[in-house]
Amino acid sequence: MEGNAEGFWQAIKENIRTERIRMVFVADMILLELRRIILFLNRQMRKSEMLAIELKQFLGERVQAFVPDVIVKPVVVSPPPPQVPKWKEGALHGGAWPEGGPGSGRGRKGIS
Repeated sequence: MEGNAEGFWQAIKENIRTERIRMVFVADMILLELRRIILFLNRQMRKSEMLAIELKQFLGERVQAFVPDVIVKPVVVSPPPPQVPKWKEGALHGGAWPEGGPGSGRGRKGIS
């Protein structure tokens, strides 16, 4: 990309205009306020991805380790759950069908 700075900045401008961005927040501790902001941004900007990563440091004798933990992930939009028919009052005792079920929601009286 060296030597083509104008093209690089033009691509950045286009990605921001179309909301195609990825923001990664890295800290030793992700505060609740930042988590809420990231969740809000993930819901509002569908083409963008916001991540929060806690990066803990562990020290020992001549050993240093960094352990990442993804705290806030992008929201995955799933289809709504299927509609379940509602039961009428007394369905268990009166033998009524669920609304929209056999008999167009009319209750059954007794068993034939």
